[in-house]
Amino acid sequence: MKGTREDIFKNINQWLDDVDAPNVLWLSGSPGADKSTIASSLVTRLTRRRLLGSSFFFKRGDVTLSDPAALWRTVAFDLAKSNPTFANILVHTLEQKEVDPGRPDIASHFQYLIQEPLMESYHHSPSHTIPVFPIDALDECGSDLSQAAQRKVLLDALTQWSRFPRACKLIVTSRDGRVPESFRAI
Repeated sequence: MKGTREDIFKNINQWLDDVDAPNVLWLSGSPGADKSTIASSLVTRLTRRRLLGSSFFFKRGDVTLSDPAALWRTVAFDLAKSNPTFANILVHTLEQKEVDPGRPDIASHFQYLIQEPLMESYHHSPSHTIPVFPIDALDECGSDLSQAAQRKVLLDALTQWSRFPRACKLIVTSRDGRVPESFRAI
């Protein structure tokens, strides 16, 4: 509802505008704490401010939306649609066959579809506003035991995000107990 959670959004906006703040913001809470509602409203607000790069909402029980391998392909696709420099770099990467987006290789997806193209496009236009990336319900990704290894690789990639320039903002929501301490420490 309009006017609710304004303190949370005020804090998020301050974090977004703070160039010295860490570039990963983790919103955690117990089930029913409205994390997904906040993430959804945040996507709307970021879209209005033209700051949304991509968003992803994990959903337990949905084959596509619980798959850790789907995240970086989705983010790369969204960025390519809105950023011609990123798109050109990504096309070159795909032409060089450095990565196969059809394989569930999260580490190479992160490196070749996100990290390298994003950093190269950032260096081409450092004054350009870098978009923000909300990821909701991280605790619901890879909930299938067969995806446990992929989930760990995804958490490693998210941890690597903290080494990006501070302007590359990532917002992650999840339940407290389902995210390892290593990610909480970034």
